[in-house]
Amino acid sequence: MDASNDAHGVSGPVPEEMYTPEVHASALAVETAIVAGGRGTGKSFWSGVLLDESCRRVAAVAYPQLRLDRIRARAAFTGLKGQLGVDRDKLDAAVPQDASLDQARAFWWATVLRALAGDRGEPERAPAAFIGAVSPEAIDAALDEADARHAAAGTRLVIVFDAVDTVASTWPRRRLLTQALLEVIWAFRTWRHVRPKLFIRRDQLDDDAIRYVELPKLRAGAVDLKWRGVDLYGMLFTRLYASPVAEQVHRQLGDSTPLPTVVSALRSSQWPLRRSEAVQRSAMSRLAGDFMADGPHGRKKGTTWDWPLRHLSDARDEITPRAFLTLVIAAARSEGRPDLVLPPRGMRLDGMRAASRERVNQLYEEIPWIKTALAPLSGLELPVDAELVYWCWKASTTIGVIENDAKARGFLAPWSDVPSEAALTEALIQLGVMMRRSDGRLDMPDLFRVASRLLKKGATAPV
Repeated sequence: MDASNDAHGVSGPVPEEMYTPEVHASALAVETAIVAGGRGTGKSFWSGVLLDESCRRVAAVAYPQLRLDRIRARAAFTGLKGQLGVDRDKLDAAVPQDASLDQARAFWWATVLRALAGDRGEPERAPAAFIGAVSPEAIDAALDEADARHAAAGTRLVIVFDAVDTVASTWPRRRLLTQALLEVIWAFRTWRHVRPKLFIRRDQLDDDAIRYVELPKLRAGAVDLKWRGVDLYGMLFTRLYASPVAEQVHRQLGDSTPLPTVVSALRSSQWPLRRSEAVQRSAMSRLAGDFMADGPHGRKKGTTWDWPLRHLSDARDEITPRAFLTLVIAAARSEGRPDLVLPPRGMRLDGMRAASRERVNQLYEEIPWIKTALAPLSGLELPVDAELVYWCWKASTTIGVIENDAKARGFLAPWSDVPSEAALTEALIQLGVMMRRSDGRLDMPDLFRVASRLLKKGATAPV
């Protein structure tokens, strides 16, 4: 998972790249209707796993309790074009800009009917072709038929919704479509063998402007995709042992177990380098040394296992696997310590800078205004008074630029009400890009600070 994934297509998941953390089992469970997470946590990766039979087979071995080999899956919304995909263009063709909640709900039921038709082997058609057939009786009949058919076959059908943050470029329309979709998800509780699976950003699910009586229950039942430190390191060691440098790593770790035996255990949840933090810490000491700096005071910089986790976290203490792998790859390519696979200086400088650039670019793919907001802050020393941040934005007319750009390019602006520097700040805090200290000053995690060229005493300097 070192690249951005889509539910299908060129960037869809492939079995060879799969890593299956134990804590993600609940996200794939058929009983889990909603999976929430930020950009880069794996929402589209796991939706793609469910939609691909070969990937489901691998996941079935990793999570035997889920019986994924008895699952069938169809896409309802993926944000992608093509016969398999439903994107915003197809949505806009079926739902007028001044749509009512009933019309929005009809669209989502049309995507369900389309998925059920595909499950029956019918040719792929656009959701608009099904809207005329949407009625309570038609929906019940189609779902009853599919439920009975899969019950008889001993299978269960999962209908996947992904990339739903792309449904609209205005806040009222996004909220309308999100509420309508959540109402459809709630209605599925009648059927046991046909289940929905909605992958959604947590901020979209937690939008307080959405008014739906059952929303608290849906939020409470949602599973958050999170990556623990032990899972990130487990992914790293799995990748290392599946790569051309496996022998070098094996020698550096001083492991007496024959390499073929270790490689054959890569996908086992019992492999120590996958599940034991103590074993991982020992391995990092051999690959990177004990501490992040040399000399008698080197321990003050932290251990080589902890440091990447602390500095790659956003303001919500979340880490994406892509940022983690980017740091490690850049550190491995750095110079200065040929005796170490992962030189600490390489992690602090080359690795941190590469990870920060990658994360900001990754966020920009989803949040087109992010670079416009961060660029005027270059050179500020953190933590900083909010008034100085506001002054930088006013001097560069940042609010107006973002507002005009959002209208011209059709993306969602960071504010849902009145445009202002305070609203932009709150949007960055919600994204985990900024945080407010107890004294009111603003701060920024290194993950975003380095690429944005902000300064901080004692921390990694920008390029």
